[in-house]
This record gives sequence, C-alpha cells and structure tokens, in this order.
Amino acid sequence: MGVRFLIVWDMLSRTQFPGHVARCSQEVSRMRVLAVLVFTLVSVTASAHTLEVRGSCIVLDGKSGAVQYRAAGDLDGDGKPETVFSTRLGGDWASTIVVARQTGSGWKYVAEEWGGCDERISVTDINGDGRLELIERGMSGDGHGICSVMVFREGRLREVGRFGQTRFRDLNGDHIPEVLSVDWISFGFVGDHWLTIYKWNGQGYADVSRRFPREYDRVIRDIRREIYLLRYTRCHGSSHQPSSDPELFADMYYYLGKAYEYRGLLDKARAQCAIAYRLQPGDEEIAADFRRMWKKKPHPATPRG
Repeated sequence: MGVRFLIVWDMLSRTQFPGHVARCSQEVSRMRVLAVLVFTLVSVTASAHTLEVRGSCIVLDGKSGAVQYRAAGDLDGDGKPETVFSTRLGGDWASTIVVARQTGSGWKYVAEEWGGCDERISVTDINGDGRLELIERGMSGDGHGICSVMVFREGRLREVGRFGQTRFRDLNGDHIPEVLSVDWISFGFVGDHWLTIYKWNGQGYADVSRRFPREYDRVIRDIRREIYLLRYTRCHGSSHQPSSDPELFADMYYYLGKAYEYRGLLDKARAQCAIAYRLQPGDEEIAADFRRMWKKKPHPATPRG
C-alpha cells in the first residue's frame, strides 16, 4: 500500500495545471487520495484479522478461547445475519465480544469489543426502534452486576446504555420496556440498593425514575432495614451509630430521602435529608438537595408523610 501511495502522490505532483487551477486541483486531488488511503488502511486492518470457529472453540488472530455464549441476528439491517460470540481469549479474565459473519469459505471477522467478566449475550429489539440490539450481562471487576446495550452501526459496536444489575419491564404499557437498574452503592457492610429507571428516547437512555414512584417502595424498605441492622444489631462484630460513622449514615439517610421524594412523600424526604445534612454538612451534593427540598412545594395531589 505504501508503494501505491508514493506512485499516486508522485503522479499528482508532476501533473501540470494552469495558474490557480493547478493549486486548487492538486489540493483537492491530494485530499481525495488521503481519503482513499485512510479507507484502504481501515479496510486492510479489518480484513487482516484471522478467525476460525472450531465447535465450541474460537481462534482470533492466533489466540484461542472457549465460546462461552453465542447469539445471532441481523444487527446492521442489511438482511444478512451476524453471529456474536462471547469468549475469553488467551486466558484473559475479561470476555471479548466478537461479531462475525459466516461465508461459503468460513467465518469472516466483522468487529470486536471488550466486555466484563463472564459476559452473557442476547440479540433483541429492546428499545422498539425496529432494529436489533446486543445486550451483554456480566460482572464488573469488583464483582457487581453490569448490563450493557450496544448497537452495531457502520461496522462497529457502539454502547448506548450501561447499567448495574438490570431488569427489563414494561411499566407504562407502551410495549417498550424500561430499564430497572439496581446500582451498587456501598453502605459499608450491608447495603447495595439504589434503583434508577431508564427509558429509550431515540438517542440514548434517559433517567425517568420520577415517573414511577411506586417502584421505590422496595427501595425505602431495603434502606430502612439496612439502617436498622447497622444501628441495632451486631453487624460484623459490633453495632454502629451515626456519631461513630457519620459518612456511612449520611449516605444512607440521603438515599432514603431521595426514595421518599420519588415516592411523593416530601415531608419524610425532608426529614431524612436533614439528618444526612446534619451528619455531613460539608457534602455539596447533600447540601444542595437539602436546600432544594425545602424550597420545593408539594403537589396538591401528593400524599404527605
């Protein structure tokens, strides 16, 4: 490819054009050549990968691994199905997601992406746009559940949503499931529950948690239980009090307040956020929410605590 580049560039530099037309023509021609060369370089790089699938084993560029999971579907909408493999190549701890297409002469490499640990994959139209998405579920490096929604466009995988431990449920009856993501928020010894609800908006996933207040009944129950366990039982050998661990309890009361606010119980939300603020007055996020909640007026139909 380098030889062809030099030959074409030399031919352009020797071409004679009159006056300013010569300069403009040469610049345009050189730009076209560079565009062609970039496209050729990308094509050569993609086609340079070697891929073999031998039963339950996959070999990519000389590195082999067992096929953990596979899924198939027309990801790019061209009428030809792609096959997606989840594998750990060369003993890597993280999974590699490989997109391939089967041809008459074997398997053709299409794209690849790094995944988490033990990535389970599926192909479905999860956002209702009429095209298939790739859903990956696995574990992060610190052992927490993760879920990723990816689209395959222009020959590459692109992530459009990344969540914690996830469930997909149609909460409002529009036949397009919301994403219920349980994110890990470390409360020291016990806690892990904070729910965020996302909805596809055509470009990505937006936080729509406030539209579904009843989903926060369980969050409130879980956090209240964790506060009780920490304060009134011997967790990990001893009980804990807000005065001895203000940062831990401030986080717990803060998220409990947010859950009450989402549930529409503004008085209870203010009370919990006030406790968090007293414990951690220097925390900017807690302080900002504390001030905002006390300025907020309850909706006429909002139940009071």
